Amino acid sequence: MLTPFSLVDSFHQTITFFLSLLLGGLICCGYDLLRGRRVGRRPHPVLLFWEDLLFCVGAAFLVFCFLLVRCQGQLRLFAMLGMGAGWVLTRRLISPHLLRLFVALFRLWRRLAAKICRIGQGIDRKISRLLKKIWEKGKNISKRKQKPLENHKSVDV
Repeated sequence: MLTPFSLVDSFHQTITFFLSLLLGGLICCGYDLLRGRRVGRRPHPVLLFWEDLLFCVGAAFLVFCFLLVRCQGQLRLFAMLGMGAGWVLTRRLISPHLLRLFVALFRLWRRLAAKICRIGQGIDRKISRLLKKIWEKGKNISKRKQKPLENHKSVDV
């Protein structure tokens, strides 16, 4: 005899719950990446708004795809609670360490980018000097060609 509970696959729901924990943790790590980029500088409020909006849209898309694949598109409370619990666990246990790592990586990235820009500016100066010399020589050559020939006699046929 079939009961309403016989159709429930508890193994599938358990796997879905643990995957939702993982998804919540991954979304929290993504937000920590965003936070790590912001530490040490004050981004413009408009840029901050668009970054947060893009993050929320991306997170909503991930949750939508997860629910579509694992729960056949249905909003399941255990999956939503799993994502929330994954977020909170990651935020409390891993996030402080991860944030320090991301801050260090972004500082290293900024230093590296500054050095590359300084090298690029030096190369740019050298190239601009070279192009300026070539331009001046080209102007001198064109001035010589524009002077009329003094000893030139035209031959009439």
